[in-house]
Amino acid sequence: MNLAQRMMTMLLGPPVEGGLPDRVKRQIEEDQAESEILIGWVQMVGIILFAGLYSAARKTFPDDAMFEPVPWALGAYFGFTLLRLGLAYAHKLPAWMIVISIVVDMSVLLITIWSFHIQYMQPPGFSLKGPTMLYIFGLIALRALRFDPRYVAMAGAVAVIGWLAMLANAILVDSEPSAITPRLHSLPLVQRHPDRWRDG
Repeated sequence: MNLAQRMMTMLLGPPVEGGLPDRVKRQIEEDQAESEILIGWVQMVGIILFAGLYSAARKTFPDDAMFEPVPWALGAYFGFTLLRLGLAYAHKLPAWMIVISIVVDMSVLLITIWSFHIQYMQPPGFSLKGPTMLYIFGLIALRALRFDPRYVAMAGAVAVIGWLAMLANAILVDSEPSAITPRLHSLPLVQRHPDRWRDG
């Protein structure tokens, strides 16, 4: 048994000898299809909620900003999610479409996060400092609704590659450490000098 086979056995357990019964295979396929429908609806609800929050929130970017990426990204993502949800209901969602869906999900989110620095007219490192990146973990967790760990691993790999690309862009444009980390003087005094505040 080579290294790859040992790793698969360690992660997934030993292979089932003789294959699974047809009844079990059909049940797994039905559960997988239901999982894809659930994933689609979770994404749809997330899009609607995010659009509502974005519309209601006070805009802090300048009035002369070049463009607003969020409405465009949400519109494109809504259309793609609608198509994917229709295919899931029709049980016509092939594996290659799921792979494309993972790439599109992560790409739309990462491109939206990256474009914030354009919208707010800041250096590229500005996009790395927002809490929006936490949505990445939500997309990875959605893939765990399926029984196939390959899709979870792929979602994580796409996220890592995309984030490293954003990091490399920020470093190439601005080599200062503050380009990717907060400036020390921007932190509260209690964080800069914790010993002074430890005893009250």
